[in-house]
Formats: sequence, C-alpha cells, structure tokens
Amino acid sequence: MAVGTASRAPAASSAVALLNHVLSVLSTVAIVLGPAAYLRADGGALWHSLVAGMVRFGCSCRLVDVMSLTELVKRVLGSESAVDAARPFFDVDAANVCGGADGAWPADVPVEDDSAQAQLAFVYGINVVHWVVFALLNLGLAVLYVGQFPAVERAFKMSEKPWPWLSPRATERAAFWRLLRFSLGSLAFNYGLSFFQAFGMYRLGRARGAFSLSFAQFPDTATLLWQLAVCVLVEDFLFYWGHRFLHTRLLYTRVHKIHHKFFHPIGIASETAHPVEYALGNVLPFIAGPLLLRSHSYTTFLWLTLRLIKTAEAHCGYDLPFLPLVTLPFGNPVDAHQYHHEVNKGSFGSFFAFYDWLCGTDIPYKNSLAKKQN
Repeated sequence: MAVGTASRAPAASSAVALLNHVLSVLSTVAIVLGPAAYLRADGGALWHSLVAGMVRFGCSCRLVDVMSLTELVKRVLGSESAVDAARPFFDVDAANVCGGADGAWPADVPVEDDSAQAQLAFVYGINVVHWVVFALLNLGLAVLYVGQFPAVERAFKMSEKPWPWLSPRATERAAFWRLLRFSLGSLAFNYGLSFFQAFGMYRLGRARGAFSLSFAQFPDTATLLWQLAVCVLVEDFLFYWGHRFLHTRLLYTRVHKIHHKFFHPIGIASETAHPVEYALGNVLPFIAGPLLLRSHSYTTFLWLTLRLIKTAEAHCGYDLPFLPLVTLPFGNPVDAHQYHHEVNKGSFGSFFAFYDWLCGTDIPYKNSLAKKQN
C-alpha cells in the first residue's frame, strides 16, 4: 500500500487498483502491438518513410556535417591517435549520406543496412524516440504537479510530505528550484552524450547482426513479445547489480549521489545522473538485451519506450502503475523506489523485486511498510 493511500476505504482502494491494472494492461497492449500491426499491414511503406525521414531530418539539421568529429575530438583530447581510434565509430561522409545539393536525402531512396544512411537513421531514430517519449511523459506529469488535483493527490500521492516546491519552508522551495535547473543541465549533457553513444551502439550492433532497418526483417508478434520479455529480464539483472555497485563507498559519493539529490523524486529525476552512471547504469543495461538478441531497430525503439515509461513510473511520486508488470510475481512495487530515494536504503531493483528478495535488500522497505500498516 502506498503511503498516501492509507486513509482510503478498502473497497475503494481495491476498485481503484483494479481499474489501474485494467487500464495499464490495455495501454501496454496498445503500445506493444498496435503500431507494429499497423506497420506490417501497411506493407512497409510507412516504415520506409519513417526511416528515410530520419535521414532527411539529420541532413536538414546539418549535424551530419560534424559527424566525423575529427575537429571536436582533436580539440577535446588534443591527440591525433585519439582521433584515429574514434573515427571508425563516428566517421560519416556527409556527401555520401545526404547526396543532393540541398543536403536532404530523397525520401524515395531505400535505406540499406550497414549504409551511412542506415547509421544516420538509427542514430536519429533512437534519440528522437528517447527525447519525444521522455518529454511527453514529463509533460503529462507536469499537468498533475501544477494542477494539484485533490482526487489525484489523495488517491495516488505516495509521500506524506508536501511536494518540495509547495513546502512551507522557503529554503526547501529554493533548493528545489536550484535542483531543477541543475537537472535540466544534466539532462542536456547526457542527451548530447547519448547522441554520440548511438553511433557506437549501431556499429557494435551491426557487427552482431542487430538493429536492422529492413522491413523484410521486421519482427512478427511472437518475436516482438518474447524479445521484449528477455530485454526486461536482462535489464533487470544488470540494473540491480549495477545499482548496488553504485551504492558502494567507491562510487556513491563520486557518481550516484547526483541522482539522489532528489529525496522526493519527480519524473525528471529519472534521468538526472552523473555521465558515468548514465552510460553504465542506464544505457548499458538497456542496450544489452537488443545486442544479445540481435533485435530489429523497431524492437529496440519499442523497448526504449517501455523502459522510459517504467522509469517515469518509478520516479513520478505517484502510485500510478503505468505498466502491469507490478502485479506479476516479484513485480517491483511502485513505491519501492520512492522509499529508496527517501531513505537511501535497499530496493535496488528495476522491473522486478526478485534480486532484492533473494539478497535481502528489500527488508528495510518491507519493515517500513509493516510500521505504516501498524
């Protein structure tokens, strides 16, 4: 039971929980199966247009002109050897990619795997999906934060404390706005980093046969479902152990403490992190599954969407189960991560609480629940 729901009548609480579960199941099915079914029924025309559109978008942004990163790497590292080492990951011939004098790849030209166009389409595709989904989730949460709707606050808010921007203490309100500005800067830096990481992802993935953009290899429903399930399990394993490692003396103060600046987390806190944590604690557990399974780009983009929904769910401050996984055996309760931020103890899991149960790191959380219920 969430902290903010203790006063609800049991019948009302059960009805709300059932409604949440039904809606989360329906929304998850729609997200996972709906677009894929439409793209398959369309015969590939829309998928090809989307892929070509990402190439056109990259060319229009003119960022393709600096994709070799030669001058940037040289200025940052001051080393020709570093430039030579980095070039295989980042070097893209702008003329080869964009072709026309207007710098826009024609929409009717197919994008073939392993081509410069395919790399550009993957890099922009995965980053646009990331930015758009994260923005939409947090805009939706911002409506709740600003609106402070009484019914939502009574039924779903987990912490008994007021939101930090509504605190009666002026110092706490000022500290929150400073933290918010810092968080926006952290997001901007990490998103810039992830843009360039995507080049390495694509090269590594293509070496393993992953991240195809071909409609001929577009996943069927069964493949899509089992690969997403394996991605969840792989991410959950890596995230748990990586998260525990981040809480060691070696890394907590130097790295992970940035994320824990949010004692009362909100949606934007989900990706506020030190660049080292962002790369190794967030990106690596996410991308390991698709690399292992040699997943199609579409599967990878969809998996990214589900992962962003999950992390928003864990940090939003409301007991709003967006995904029905919380009701599965060992499903990680929404308020477990809220507890983790409030007291900085245990509950290291992502999608599931299995490893917390196995290693006993869920004991502080369970003791806290028992105290509240008594």
